[in-house]
Amino acid sequence: MLANLPLVGRLFAEEEAMSFATMEDAQHVVERLSDELQKTAEAVRDLREAQARARERRLAELQEDVDRLRAQKERLEAALVAIDGELCEKESALRRERDDGAGATKAVPYGLVRRCDDASTTAIIGALEGDEVFQTLAAAATEASSARDREEDAKLSEGVEFAVERGVLDEDVEVEPVRRIDITGRSAESVADEIYDACLEQDRSTSSAAQLEESSSASSAPSAPSSSFASVDKDVVGRVVVLQGPGGCGKGTTVAKLLQRFDAAVSWSNGNVFRSLALLASERARRSDKPLAKVLTEDNVKAWIGSPTLDLFPQGYDIAVDGEGITARVSKIANTLLKDPRVTAAVPAVAAYAQGEVLLYADRCVQRMRHDGLSVIVEGRAPALKYVRTPLRFELNVQDFSLLGKRRLANRILRLTMDKARSRDTHDKDDDDVFPLLKASLTEINK
Repeated sequence: MLANLPLVGRLFAEEEAMSFATMEDAQHVVERLSDELQKTAEAVRDLREAQARARERRLAELQEDVDRLRAQKERLEAALVAIDGELCEKESALRRERDDGAGATKAVPYGLVRRCDDASTTAIIGALEGDEVFQTLAAAATEASSARDREEDAKLSEGVEFAVERGVLDEDVEVEPVRRIDITGRSAESVADEIYDACLEQDRSTSSAAQLEESSSASSAPSAPSSSFASVDKDVVGRVVVLQGPGGCGKGTTVAKLLQRFDAAVSWSNGNVFRSLALLASERARRSDKPLAKVLTEDNVKAWIGSPTLDLFPQGYDIAVDGEGITARVSKIANTLLKDPRVTAAVPAVAAYAQGEVLLYADRCVQRMRHDGLSVIVEGRAPALKYVRTPLRFELNVQDFSLLGKRRLANRILRLTMDKARSRDTHDKDDDDVFPLLKASLTEINK
């Protein structure tokens, strides 16, 4: 006969101690205890896994809240900057009205000028547009700007026609409708707001259409097995926005405002692509001891256009150049190799020959970034932008083209005035009047 088992006695409470007649009885108890211990261990493991999943969900929710609040903070800060600019502009307008009534000169506060934005140039125009010298210089700037636009459009069109003749580009391209925005009397903030709202409306329309199509397909098609693509974040929205218009209409300023509004946005310019090709072409000409025109061949351009590749690096998207013995990223050589005199001199010839290849390359790059969930803003000229596919197309227009010359002149005056203010160190308060410096800058430009 077996006595009480110490193990069993320890596993049960004192009153539950048991005696066993056979070893088989003891074995049954041990097996039952083992099963219960295993179930308890599994329950504990399941509980810990559930707690870990709950913690991960909570962390994800908190991260979403943090990202949302950060984005909201950035929008509020941008709105505060806009309000501050409008306030300064209105205060400046109020001062001008008072000064006009008193027959005094027009005061322009340093706080408004040092913003160096469209509110600054608007204030400068308002202060100086009655000046005969300003009017004369602005008219000349308008004519020069128009002539430059005509010249650049002609060169661009010639490059496109050459690409069509070579079969690189299609001659007939169906371009999506363009939304035209009159910027007369409007700030860059309000123009950017209109474009941003139009983009969101397009997103909603596209989403609704996609949901209707998905619903229709689901009701008529048999169910399909689940796919790993179901985990893709459908809230990530990428888009390509093109912005065109005459020189001096504020495209660059509007792009900067739009970059502040979208959660994940980048701007795209073909300039560094042309400079990268010019770098490769000039290096081939140097190494082969041939004129640039001799190395600009279809085969070479085809090889070179495959060298600048768009890749995602830790710092963001960048163009990697790898050819003709050169391996570098554009962001690293933008202010060095790409501004070498040889490269600068080669850009016009490269642009004339490889316009088509660059336009197709640009469309591939911006579509890739759009697919990755980025908002890509492309500004330029209509003959080139028609080869970028997107329903979000905007054109900035002005009723009075003299405004373009006034803006260009105001920007020159702004730069000179800021240099004078910094060097003299006498206008360090926001309410200091810099009108005399504006006049001095105007006089300097007129020399």
